[in-house]
Amino acid sequence: MVLLRDVGLNKLTAPPSNWLMKTATYLFGGFGSILFVAAIMVFVAWKPLGDPPALANLALAIVLVLVWLIQAAFSFWQDFSSGRVMASINTMLPDQAMVLREGNWSSVEGTKLVPGDVLKIGMGNKVPADVRFFDVSSDARLDRSILTGEVKPLVATVKSTDSDFLETANIGLAGTNCTTGTLYGIIISTGDNTVFGKVCRSQLQG
Repeated sequence: MVLLRDVGLNKLTAPPSNWLMKTATYLFGGFGSILFVAAIMVFVAWKPLGDPPALANLALAIVLVLVWLIQAAFSFWQDFSSGRVMASINTMLPDQAMVLREGNWSSVEGTKLVPGDVLKIGMGNKVPADVRFFDVSSDARLDRSILTGEVKPLVATVKSTDSDFLETANIGLAGTNCTTGTLYGIIISTGDNTVFGKVCRSQLQG
């Protein structure tokens, strides 16, 4: 049995950040370095090169420093917002799921699911992780529009229908929704390793 401590919680995490490098990028990335150098040069033109010191140079230097700090703050806010977006995305995954453990069905926290868990997914339930189906009812349908944009529900099957992981009907993808029927499957990926997780992280990093 896969242990939770080995695979981590079944939730999406923000891309890792090196804050020292991030701070340097905020301040000196892009036009930041140009603004910084320009501000230094104008300060020097004010003092000690200015004879007499021109207040216009001082005013321009202050404006350049303010613009430099504002663009750095804006870059920081964008990264901070990414973390909040990831937290919001996690609400799109179910809080609870029906899991077969030790021969009994029980409701388990969605974040505590691990690969190998057997799930029961009913009408109206969200798929909590990437799942391979081994039993489905004849009316089982999945809404995958959140990932594929396809409006028409997918008819779920136990057999592979496509070599593309995103298209085959025997796989339930995290974040998608069961519109009708009942499905039973085995979790194959959780958290950041799901298709949903990889798509979200690539969008945030991009």
